[in-house]
Amino acid sequence: MAVSLRMVLSSLALLCTANGFSVPPPSFLPRQATVLLAPHADHIPQQRRLGRINSAACHMQLPGITVDDAPMVLPEGLYRLNAEMRVAVRMEDFKKAAELRDSIKKETARDPVARLLSDLKIAADDEDFDSAKKLKQQLAGAVKERALALRSARGKPEYKVNRLLILSADGSLQTTDPTGAYPVSLSEPSNVGKEAFMQPCWSPGADLVVATRVQLAGQRPAQSQESTVQVFWALDGSEMIDVKAPFIPFFYFWMPDSKELVYLTTYGDAKPEAGWQVSMDIVRVMTEESSALLPGGAMMHMEEGVPLFFCPSPRDRRLLLHVGDKKQVKIIEPLSLEGEEVILSQRPGAFRCPVWLPKKGDRGEEMVVFVEVGTGGPTQQLILADARGGTGDQRRRKLMDCEGFTTVTVSPDGEKLAVLTRKKRAVTESLTILDGPFSLEEDPWPTEAAVVGNDDPNNLAPKRRVLANYWSPDSRYLLWLSVPEKDDIIAASGGAAQIFWELKDTMNGRTY
Repeated sequence: MAVSLRMVLSSLALLCTANGFSVPPPSFLPRQATVLLAPHADHIPQQRRLGRINSAACHMQLPGITVDDAPMVLPEGLYRLNAEMRVAVRMEDFKKAAELRDSIKKETARDPVARLLSDLKIAADDEDFDSAKKLKQQLAGAVKERALALRSARGKPEYKVNRLLILSADGSLQTTDPTGAYPVSLSEPSNVGKEAFMQPCWSPGADLVVATRVQLAGQRPAQSQESTVQVFWALDGSEMIDVKAPFIPFFYFWMPDSKELVYLTTYGDAKPEAGWQVSMDIVRVMTEESSALLPGGAMMHMEEGVPLFFCPSPRDRRLLLHVGDKKQVKIIEPLSLEGEEVILSQRPGAFRCPVWLPKKGDRGEEMVVFVEVGTGGPTQQLILADARGGTGDQRRRKLMDCEGFTTVTVSPDGEKLAVLTRKKRAVTESLTILDGPFSLEEDPWPTEAAVVGNDDPNNLAPKRRVLANYWSPDSRYLLWLSVPEKDDIIAASGGAAQIFWELKDTMNGRTY
């Protein structure tokens, strides 16, 4: 199916429905806004009707929340009551304000995070610092409990969208409910035009929001030389911590328990021959321990390299890294005194990010996939390896040869891999599906299906380049976006280009 680039951008700007909870096109949005939904929905239900948002730029992070367990439910009532209280005070309706105050106390007592946050502020105002220290540790535990509960309940049908995080074109930041009501401002209105926020991101439990704050001083945000990593409480917009960052972060990743925050940035003081470098740093947001390896509000450098890609473990706090200039594929566990660095390969091939498989092997081993240069020459191989490391036959095996730059996408059920390989000089590529289940033991009946390739002389269709591919939530379909050759450059630069959405049904082999 051929569509225009404008149609695709309009579709990407659409706020999707999550489990029947309709998110209407928010008329309150400014012409340019970035919209992120509170975490954590793992699926996008089928859209029966397309729509548009009147917004020139809109980014979406899909979320959700479950209602099975009290710690897993965000205090939606508090957002509404606090907004109504502000209106009542502004209108000098003090009788209504008193009623709302009592309701807020009851709702606060029901939510562990809200209750502890309120008690912490009271203790700080009273200068009861011993109690404040204990409450802060308990608050870290409550935030962790909600985040981990959501992680373990991914995919449940009770998930629903409940908060939006909106970054406006003027750099201001706020959250609202899906209809645009009950806003909470995270930035000071008086600072509009003086500072701007970038890269906002929800924490796993949606209790916290992180963003990069830069001082404008008459220049564009990207030209600023200094920035601050700022974390807010989503409930009331109050600042939790701010940490000076010598270079502007361009990517944030929360650890599963919301206690630490990993970010990537680039810095220009590397060796001249190395060019620009990617730096991976970590910020300790909060801790339950009175003494820890890194205190709350502190930042520590972890890794640097170019390229530097990482994939979080689907089960714990470990990170799978590809550091190109160090020629390493390895596993690390940030801020752990027990976890050791595991080197999986010192001959990484031409690829971006290694991947974890969500399913364990027959013997309970955790498995990862990456690209490695062969020992006998410049050939590349797609490797399935035990996450514990090792080079024996029981610890790794080759899945396929892959000549050219390679990108790997694993299906949600872990039973299939989509492998995109591209030869730069020959300008040829192929998109291949590998069928599982995957095991470290040699597969006596290996199966693979070439989905698309532009090097087949019998293919009369115009040669196309694959820009991206995605698995459906049920792992049955592979969707990919392609453009005719040379149009990929035009599309990347924002020009008019004919692009195609194509779909592969892995059950019957049909392509749509």
